[in-house]
Amino acid sequence: MKYVEKHDKSLARFDDLAPIPGAAPFVFWYRQSPGPLLARFPSFVTEMSEPPSVAPGSATVVLDTKRRLLRLEVIPSEDEAPAVAAAGSAAPGAADPLAASRAPDWSALFSEAELHPASFTPVPSDRLPPVFCDARASWRGELWGRPGVTLEVDAGAYRGRPVCFRVAGPWDEAIGVGSPSTARSAGTNFLALFVQIPVLVVGGLLARRKFRLGRGDRAGAFRVAVYFLVAHMGVWALWAHHVPSLNDEWHLFVQGLSWTLYNAAIIWLLYIALEPFVRRVTPGSIVSWSRLLTGHPRDPLVGRDILVGCLAGALLCMVVTLNDLVFGWFGLLRSPPGAGNAIVLLGPRYALALPLDIQLHGMLDVMSIFVLFLLCRIIFRLPWLATTAFYVTIATPIVMNASNPAISIPTIGICLAIVTFLLIRRGLLALIAALFVVQVLMIATPLTDHLTAWYALPTLISVLAVGSVAAWSFRVALAGRPMFRPGLLQDRGAARGASTPGSIRPSIRPS
Repeated sequence: MKYVEKHDKSLARFDDLAPIPGAAPFVFWYRQSPGPLLARFPSFVTEMSEPPSVAPGSATVVLDTKRRLLRLEVIPSEDEAPAVAAAGSAAPGAADPLAASRAPDWSALFSEAELHPASFTPVPSDRLPPVFCDARASWRGELWGRPGVTLEVDAGAYRGRPVCFRVAGPWDEAIGVGSPSTARSAGTNFLALFVQIPVLVVGGLLARRKFRLGRGDRAGAFRVAVYFLVAHMGVWALWAHHVPSLNDEWHLFVQGLSWTLYNAAIIWLLYIALEPFVRRVTPGSIVSWSRLLTGHPRDPLVGRDILVGCLAGALLCMVVTLNDLVFGWFGLLRSPPGAGNAIVLLGPRYALALPLDIQLHGMLDVMSIFVLFLLCRIIFRLPWLATTAFYVTIATPIVMNASNPAISIPTIGICLAIVTFLLIRRGLLALIAALFVVQVLMIATPLTDHLTAWYALPTLISVLAVGSVAAWSFRVALAGRPMFRPGLLQDRGAARGASTPGSIRPSIRPS
């Protein structure tokens, strides 16, 4: 995506990537190992390179969306070691006669990659192979039907059997050390830490002071922390890659519990620090939140704020989508499309865990935003100056991370204005609902309109989750009243009490 964004300036530059071997935005990978593949913190999910393939007999295969081979890595098994030792003991420095008698057949790999060997020229191998091999080869050539697109192919074999294969294009080197994208990402991470560390430090100091003075809603903080603990462990149970080893599974459980307890402690800390100041500065922003915590989820104010948050989240999605459409209408280059969290494509349990995980971490993000807003209110006494400082602090890392900052500034400004309005006028619960809708529908879920495709399940679950929350909040906000007034859909004549045949109507006799 970064390579196409930099080198292709056509309006349809992201519409035809799949036909290019090695340039698919999505890839399919398969891994096998003689032992359990133990995923670790923080994802707890087995990935293409995590955990690393180090065990003899491990194998990794990567295909593109057209089932073409992109990469192959096989670590030779240990049962071949005696044969290697016997062959190597014939003469020091002599070539392995068995390996020499087994010339590797590279044509099978080219066939699986759908590449034409006649289009490639052998070149010296200047890259280290990812696994041990006793025969190496490299080729370079133009992609058939794509003039100007040069591919590099590296292969390796061990005792005549291919053990590594890699198809690389110029896009594989698009992001490297010292590139603008890497520098921008490093700057964004630094600014994120620059914002998060003061939030935690100030939140901790405020929580300590309020706790010693006996202020703050301790019961509410405890309920929120317990809810996060239980729900997040449920997400971990659905999300983690479990293994049939009690010892390894125990280590996974301890890592998941430690990460969950850390986040639950941060939520408790921020809530203790946040609640007294919010109650004093903007008391209306936590009324619905307090009623929800005290066990009144069907309170009309709770439904109202969640519904307003869902509508604001839908508005944010519309603004971002309209921004992309405007780019196309005026012939401007669009930013690379987002891939979402592709892990939800692994199965139903991942798709079910995603909305709950988004809601939990959205609650943590909103509390951090509130602490930052209160910090601005403490530093800048004037409300308008504090709001401006908060706005600039939030907008800076987002603008720096944008691919086209000059063009994206209006959209970012409108979106942050909506978020700031929710923060000041509607409060905690509405902002949590808005970020939930945006994360589910625009950022985390790879949405599709092909509802019969195999990858449509995350779309269906995400839309159902957002629709269910909006419908429930709308019903609660009605406070038991009917959705439509009685007689609203009746005929006007019947509503005015039109007479029926045989009815007696009162009349006044003139005197």
